[in-house]
Amino acid sequence: MKFTVYLQSFTLSVLIFPRVQPTTRKPPDALSLTVDGYKPVAVFSGTAKEAIAKFPKNINVAVTLSLAGLGVDQTRVEILADPRPIP
Repeated sequence: MKFTVYLQSFTLSVLIFPRVQPTTRKPPDALSLTVDGYKPVAVFSGTAKEAIAKFPKNINVAVTLSLAGLGVDQTRVEILADPRPIP
């Protein structure tokens, strides 16, 4: 089951949901990558702590959520390189 967690309700969500996994979508050039085609590509999946080390300029919202909730070692993060234009 997947839930969307908004920052205002994050504290309540931590009490209800034992696992939170933010997914960050970035244009490939923001991650210094090139992607063939128009589908998002998963470039990282791991803990928030690992994401901080690998993508320090692109993961601030997910890290903020992890610090406010379960912690950087317990929060799982996914980063997608998404070539589609942001609406």
